[in-house]
Amino acid sequence: MVRDYHEVRLGHYSPLFDYLMEHNDEDSIALTFEEIETILGRPLHPSARTHGLGWWTTNPTATQARSWLAASRHPRPIGDGRVEFIAASTISWNGAFKSLRITRMAVEYARDRLSDSVSLDKWMREITDGWWEPHVVYVIHYGEANVTKVGLTNVNSSRLRMLTQIGGELVDTFQVPNRWVARVLEGECLTLADDFRVEPPLWLAQVAGATEFWRDGFELPPLQSVFESTCNPEASDSWNTSIARSGAAVNDG
Repeated sequence: MVRDYHEVRLGHYSPLFDYLMEHNDEDSIALTFEEIETILGRPLHPSARTHGLGWWTTNPTATQARSWLAASRHPRPIGDGRVEFIAASTISWNGAFKSLRITRMAVEYARDRLSDSVSLDKWMREITDGWWEPHVVYVIHYGEANVTKVGLTNVNSSRLRMLTQIGGELVDTFQVPNRWVARVLEGECLTLADDFRVEPPLWLAQVAGATEFWRDGFELPPLQSVFESTCNPEASDSWNTSIARSGAAVNDG
């Protein structure tokens, strides 16, 4: 019997997974919202009926998404009250190119945010959301899945403990002054690992996400070395700025 963290948690959406698996010989399965609700035995979330992908995501951290991802399907709202579940094997797209492009855009945006001095008035929303608090960039290896993940988290978060509890071995950590710096460092790590980027198995992705992994075979330099070679803390004061949410609340009041 597999350990608990290997179980793909489908929650209330397991009947949809069962239905899709019963029709796994079909490249495309189109169902109305009402038919899906009958399969589930419960109403869909109201946002499932809004325009666009939205609720019909392929993000494995969303419980509903795991019902079709576990069945190797991607959903596509048709626009007439129906959703088409397409076999993942028939979808053609350059995932590696898309991942690198998104990574570069995120790094560029974070660098832009760090190019200006912090203003309590201008960046108050970011401050109250914790973006300017100290963060940790981490590297964690999952031997059972043969993948390594880079990520970032607030220094006060319990995320690292959670990620190790599902079979991860912490390889490296590096603390930086704020989340924007952490995003730059994380992105530069992913750029270095680009040729080895891969999606993890669903049992891991449901908790850890699916976009910051690479397969075994690439060894990332120490985080401090990546930081020193790709980041520029001398560019502006923002690279060295930390502001606690509690302090921001006092200043705002």
